[in-house]
Amino acid sequence: MTATDTTTAAARFLADAAKRGVTLDSYNRYVLPDPGTGKDRAWTRATTWAGAVKETFALDRWSRRMEAHGFAMRADLLATVAADVSSYGPGNFTERDCSRLDEAITQAQGHAGSTVAATFGTVMHRFTELLDESGEMPETVPAPLDRDLAAYRATMTAHGFESVAIERIVCVPDLGVAGTLDRVLSRGGAYIGDLKTGANLGYSWGEIAIQLALYAHAAFIWNGDGWDPMGPVDQERAVVMHLPIGSGDCTLYWVDIAAGWDVATTLCGPVRAWRTRRDLATRIKLSPPSPPVLGSPERAASADDPAPDVSPSPPTSAGRVAQTRSEWVSARLAALAANPRARSLVGLRWPADTRPQPPWPDETIDQLATMLDGVEDEVQATWSTPDPRDAQNAAPEAPESPPERRSDVPAWDVPDDGQIVPDDDVKALSAVLAFLDEAQQERLLGWAQDATRVGRPFAGRTLTRRMLTCAHAAFALAAQLPGNDQVRIALEQVVGPLDAAWTVGAVIGSLSVEQAETIIDAWNNGDSS
Repeated sequence: MTATDTTTAAARFLADAAKRGVTLDSYNRYVLPDPGTGKDRAWTRATTWAGAVKETFALDRWSRRMEAHGFAMRADLLATVAADVSSYGPGNFTERDCSRLDEAITQAQGHAGSTVAATFGTVMHRFTELLDESGEMPETVPAPLDRDLAAYRATMTAHGFESVAIERIVCVPDLGVAGTLDRVLSRGGAYIGDLKTGANLGYSWGEIAIQLALYAHAAFIWNGDGWDPMGPVDQERAVVMHLPIGSGDCTLYWVDIAAGWDVATTLCGPVRAWRTRRDLATRIKLSPPSPPVLGSPERAASADDPAPDVSPSPPTSAGRVAQTRSEWVSARLAALAANPRARSLVGLRWPADTRPQPPWPDETIDQLATMLDGVEDEVQATWSTPDPRDAQNAAPEAPESPPERRSDVPAWDVPDDGQIVPDDDVKALSAVLAFLDEAQQERLLGWAQDATRVGRPFAGRTLTRRMLTCAHAAFALAAQLPGNDQVRIALEQVVGPLDAAWTVGAVIGSLSVEQAETIIDAWNNGDSS
């Protein structure tokens, strides 16, 4: 079988896998229902989770060598790189310019044979599946895979292992992880089994132990239409069937997955969260000199000056402070609502026996505020408004005065009848938001935060019919239009000219039901003009 024939066979096998009906998102993650809520969600792959502590030194060196071999064999690819260097200068490549280089590197690696082993591995997985499903050797197995498959069959028979589940998707809801196990093996007990076809597994055992531990601790297994409870399997050790392509030899290994599970639960999650931190460095700004003391422009303040009177004004009533703090927590929740990871973390960490709607007592607000601090740190969200209780204790309360119309929100009054929509409608909207890509979600989150800051929110646990319609309009705009400039143009067609001081979020939060439905109808009809 030639390389081209093998590639074609692999494509057929991959197409067969796609027929299982499992949807993948743009990051190649499974999109499957949450066993608890029944709503579709994207699951982090088990291999991605295990890859948080992956040893890449040897793999990187091998990859660079394959690139070098490929460029030496393909003068046209080397010329492509030379042309880019001449155009932009050495090392001066932007993201816009890297597509040609990336394609050249991929072709160079492929020409040097970097994809051959992966293709043969995919084909061998399929052949072993056919063998284990039917109990019979496939009729046409090309060399050298025929010797490998015979070795696999003889070794599994000699060791008394039988496959009782083949290529099944499983999930670990507590970690948000899903993956496809190769086998569940039976020999006096049940064990996770995994087929490896690479020549050398020396640098991979740590990652393998984590991956198989995740499969062994899965709570559910996918049946094609829904989740079934995962049957018990050994959680101390698993089996790796090492079948190097072309060797005609199969070796079985016990793998310590108890150690793998310890790393999966204590190290992989924090490492993944650490890699996404973007708040570790801040620019140092020059501070202006301290101003002189009022009334004495000739000198600065000294230690002998009397202390200023900073005694607080009498506090407001406890009930009013609690209400204000409840609104403060609600606004923080609304600002996080468009971020799927934030929603998941809030759901996992919500204090037990705490009602989802305000108002809350001070003790509960303290718990929720601490929880939100942690979530905002993990998803790199910022919330600048301080705790109203701290602000009330730190400064005198200004006398009440008639509110002035803000210049940073639309000038019209927002018609809202206050009709609260059912929780199921809000949950349905949250599920839909998960289908936006990362950039679209970031834009939508920014709009929601802007709207909440100016008092025109359209996100949160409790929404009116108008607010929910505005949220659907925001989803339509984020999904269809590539930038804020185009969004502002679309909004102007509905509400008229926009003041430069009005943010997109403030305008969306100020839409009437009829205006928001006009935007939704335009999106449904494919009109993005």
